[in-house]
Amino acid sequence: MTTTRQHVAALALCALALASVATVATAPAAAQTDGGVSNTTDATSAVNATGDVTLNASFAAATWPSSDVTVPETHNPLTLTANRSNYTVTVRSEELDSSTLADVFADELATDDPAVADFGETEGGVFRMRVLDRNATILANFTTAVTQTYTLEFDAGNATATATTEIVRCECLGAGFLDQSGEGATFTTGQSGVVTLPIGLKNVDTAQFHIDGDDVDIAATVVDGNDDDHVALALNTHLLGRNAPFDDHALPYWTERGLWITDDADGVESVDVREAPGGDYPLPVGEYDLTIRADTETLATSTLTVTDGSVAGLQARTGSADTLANATAASLRTAAADGTLAANGTVSNGSALVYEIESASLFGPLWTAASGYGGADRYAQAFLDTVTDRNAATVPGDVVTFDVDGPSNARVDLLNTSRDGGLIVVPDRANDTLYVGLRADRMAVTNGTALGSGETFTANFGVYDQTASEAVQFADGADDEPGTPEPPSPEPPATPEQGTSPSPDTGDTPSPETAAPPADDPTAQSPDATTTADGPGFGVTGVVLAVLALCAFAVRRRD
Repeated sequence: MTTTRQHVAALALCALALASVATVATAPAAAQTDGGVSNTTDATSAVNATGDVTLNASFAAATWPSSDVTVPETHNPLTLTANRSNYTVTVRSEELDSSTLADVFADELATDDPAVADFGETEGGVFRMRVLDRNATILANFTTAVTQTYTLEFDAGNATATATTEIVRCECLGAGFLDQSGEGATFTTGQSGVVTLPIGLKNVDTAQFHIDGDDVDIAATVVDGNDDDHVALALNTHLLGRNAPFDDHALPYWTERGLWITDDADGVESVDVREAPGGDYPLPVGEYDLTIRADTETLATSTLTVTDGSVAGLQARTGSADTLANATAASLRTAAADGTLAANGTVSNGSALVYEIESASLFGPLWTAASGYGGADRYAQAFLDTVTDRNAATVPGDVVTFDVDGPSNARVDLLNTSRDGGLIVVPDRANDTLYVGLRADRMAVTNGTALGSGETFTANFGVYDQTASEAVQFADGADDEPGTPEPPSPEPPATPEQGTSPSPDTGDTPSPETAAPPADDPTAQSPDATTTADGPGFGVTGVVLAVLALCAFAVRRRD
């Protein structure tokens, strides 16, 4: 038996061995094609293929220090652009040795997220660094370099690049009209609009601003009072060059009010109106040259385009009165976007009616009036000055109109609505939009009513010869008024709790014991009232009868 088992085991082992040999013999050789040719990727070739680098290099400014206000004063950033990240580059310069190059680029290592690593001088006096990003901007500090042109050569193995900048030891003056992308902005506004000019300054705290055009030459001095190299100058084109309704003294008066700095730390001074069209008119439609100068040197130029006054849109929106509590331009924009303030055209009691007006031209008169007020309601008061005759001398020129009219000469009285706390005005000048909010429950109406009237009231907005209208209906208030209530629907009697008796329900015939007393009984109470009876009532009688019945049943059982 043992021999037989050993024999069987040996045969099994032989079978397994033969299977293994067959598998090896029939499988293709590793790293070979079916024809026996090797398809193994050469490791060295792979490294060389992935190591090919395309490289470009440039400094932010061809001359440094630079008059370009977008280039930092302490650095002239170097940009290296490659087709890959994490590559090694060596840097040489005939003008700078390797240790000086290390000083030029050392500030980069102190940043929160440096674009280089393995940084410094190597054996043989070569400066080398590993660049971590495809588009790497590396701070370059040339504050110790003498005046001359410097060329840096970059070698990334198979790719080379050069970058050149001229170092000038001077305090170069600079300025620029800025926008979100840097220098070179131009500006546009509607007639009587307000526009803000962000100005960058370099190595100068005081500069002259000029606006020139047909029959217009106005100059002012702008002052950077906090040394942050920025001044934001606002122009109210409704006032610039206006020469009425007063005498000749009105020309500098209105123009000075039409130029101001938005940062209290900075300032504008020495306003000089050299030429103006005059009259009781805003700055005319047209294109104007803007210039920043230091002494006789022109540092920056731009253009201002004043277009015809227009109404881009008038939209009526309704929503909860809470929407107007502590409202801001951002909160009202959000409410309009998400439907909290809906454009449904119907106003109900207790709601808010908000008019969304789009027009750049209304902001000049509004800003003129607002300069005389403070507090949370300054824009509501300024709006009233702008669209009513309350303070006609406050805002020159009759430009903006706004009213909300109903049937039979009815109209919303904006002044009394404001006195009742029902008028909220929120400007969004960045988007040329003004929100005029009315609380329906505090709205004053002359020659009629609005709430619950079911009538249609139409808002009319005008600026110059452009107008827009928007109608809303004040919901019929019949449903809101108290009337005769309908009788309640019958409900099934409630299941009494254990040990209690159910009260009679409406519609049931009460038992004689629980019937209501006559109506002419001065001591009568409602059948629902809790009372204390003098004699046995229905409940006591029932208990007595039940006890007697049980006693009789017990006697019969004993019989």
